[in-house]
Amino acid sequence: MVVKGYMKLTILFLSVVVLSAMVFGVSVTILINPPETSIYWKDRLIARSKAGVATLDLPSGIHTLRFTSPGYAPELLTLEVSASPVTLNVELLPLAWLEVDSSPSSASVLVDDQKAGRTLVLLETSSGTHTLRFELDGYLDTATVVSLRPYEKKVVKVSLIPQGFTFIDSQPQGARVAIDGTPCGTTPFETVIAPGEHRIVFEKDGYATHEATFLVNESTVTFYSVSLIPESRLILKGVPEGALITFDSTPTLKREIVTVPGKHRIVVELPGYSVFEKTVDLKPGENEVYVELIPIFYEISVVSTPSAIVQVDTQPYAISPCAFKVIPGVHEIILMKVVDGKTSIIWKDRVVVATNTLVKVNLEEVGSIEVLSERVYSIFDGKEEFPVPTILHLPEGVWKFTAKMKNGSFFDFWVRSTPGSYKLVDLDNLTSSYINVITDTPGATVNVDGRFAGYTPLMGFEVAPGPHAITVASSETTQMKLIVVPVGENLLIEF
Repeated sequence: MVVKGYMKLTILFLSVVVLSAMVFGVSVTILINPPETSIYWKDRLIARSKAGVATLDLPSGIHTLRFTSPGYAPELLTLEVSASPVTLNVELLPLAWLEVDSSPSSASVLVDDQKAGRTLVLLETSSGTHTLRFELDGYLDTATVVSLRPYEKKVVKVSLIPQGFTFIDSQPQGARVAIDGTPCGTTPFETVIAPGEHRIVFEKDGYATHEATFLVNESTVTFYSVSLIPESRLILKGVPEGALITFDSTPTLKREIVTVPGKHRIVVELPGYSVFEKTVDLKPGENEVYVELIPIFYEISVVSTPSAIVQVDTQPYAISPCAFKVIPGVHEIILMKVVDGKTSIIWKDRVVVATNTLVKVNLEEVGSIEVLSERVYSIFDGKEEFPVPTILHLPEGVWKFTAKMKNGSFFDFWVRSTPGSYKLVDLDNLTSSYINVITDTPGATVNVDGRFAGYTPLMGFEVAPGPHAITVASSETTQMKLIVVPVGENLLIEF
């Protein structure tokens, strides 16, 4: 073992046998153990101690001496020689041996910070305590301390740890772990990860998912452990269909929400109802919250001329003027009258209610036409297009419409509007229309659109709704009228 240092020692007068002539200099007395030790200066044997003592003459300056003795580890001593004689003590340590290996092999070995070779290697050193350090690219530096008895041979083998070695754990254990999106195992486990930042996710049934970013060290083992939080399950009861739930500012339609324990904000909204808002303190496990939405009511006021029987949706009848309490949304209003003991519809409409609404109806000015169809997309009156189904309120007269079908084709139809009356027109099943033709003198010939139809009086002759040319011929005269027959009408034509 190498020993370096400067010593200034007390002068002693001792005898020494000098084996080689030396230049006259300063006297150096050395007390040595073991007693018989060889002393080298500049790689030359200059003295051999007897009874543990040697005396040397060395010129002034700094000198390095090497001491050897069979069965002992060599020692190096550096000393400064000045004008005054010096005395020093040197003790050699008995030999010992180390057989050093590593996994993987070829690691550099340093003994007490001095390079000693690469594994596998047999090292001769001194007895006592030594520090061994192992170095290998791609692996963490590893150090160990060994104690050797005199003349002992000891085998030392170490397993080197790769750089990026990481230990992952959780409380409780058994959590599934993914690093950077790749499943890696179940806690606890060990893995090797490239040094740097990584995204880690822990999942375990009954516990909230833990997500975080962690740093893998290049020069040390990385330990990453988390305490998982038991999950809370929020069950919302009494939520109407279609309601929008906002949980901690995140919209959802779920009635069961899995989250972490603690305080959370719930908002439930549904058109026509007051907003439900509540802060809940969730505990681990199941938590039930009952949601009560209170309907918001508006008023529909109906005024008609003349007065009529009124019904809104399925609410009880009333006589106009009257009012009904309804929730926001679309509502159907029907006006009726009683004729010959029978109730018949005389007006109909659908209104969207978002506030208090007034509906005024003049039954003496308009009639109601409700148009239905599964195949018709819309109808057009020459000025405005109406989606089907629709309800129109039209002044008295015969009205022509063009129907646009969903397959892209078109057809025309006519309807009659009579103030104070309601008519349903199903464009998928247009009902037949009829004409009745009478003349002052019976027996006249009747042609409809150029075709013979019969003789007057011609009653209940079926025709398609729409325009027609009616010709009446007798022995005395021929007359023609152009007419429009509305859908479902039984029309009287007089000549």
